[in-house]
Amino acid sequence: MHDPWSKRCGDTIYTGQEKTWCENSDAGYQDRLRFILEQDPLAGLVAAYASSPFFEYLTDEISPLYQQKFTFLLDLNLQLTEVTLGILGLNIPVILSKGFTPVLPDGDPRFIIDPKKEEAVADPGFLSMEYRQVFSDRLGFQPNLSILDLIFNEGPRDARSYLQRCLKI
Repeated sequence: MHDPWSKRCGDTIYTGQEKTWCENSDAGYQDRLRFILEQDPLAGLVAAYASSPFFEYLTDEISPLYQQKFTFLLDLNLQLTEVTLGILGLNIPVILSKGFTPVLPDGDPRFIIDPKKEEAVADPGFLSMEYRQVFSDRLGFQPNLSILDLIFNEGPRDARSYLQRCLKI
């Protein structure tokens, strides 16, 4: 079966056996959004994290979000952010900007995260430390993965403690 996304994703994927890089990101935003929303992203989480220590404990809180139909990827991301903050026991309000913020030439934090770069620009206020991951026996420690990776592997209490230890400020 041909996977229309496999050559158009522009992201790094860890399958538990290898690191896969899809760099041809010629798909338009609407095509990418439609593909993501039509697939079953929960199946990907199950495949990657079913053997993690806290997956079964937390899947009931996260899986309903993947069963909803969202018009925009932003709506899914906002819901995931709120649920993740709740799991971590953090009372941090999520506030959207009221308008477009022009891109600044230097020091713009939007350039810190770039999935096309092999190594992201280091955040001077955060020092990533090793923790146990599902595939670390085969791939070694993979820094800067999703917060869900940390939560599924360390649990909510230890994940929050880990994040506090990583802050350099």
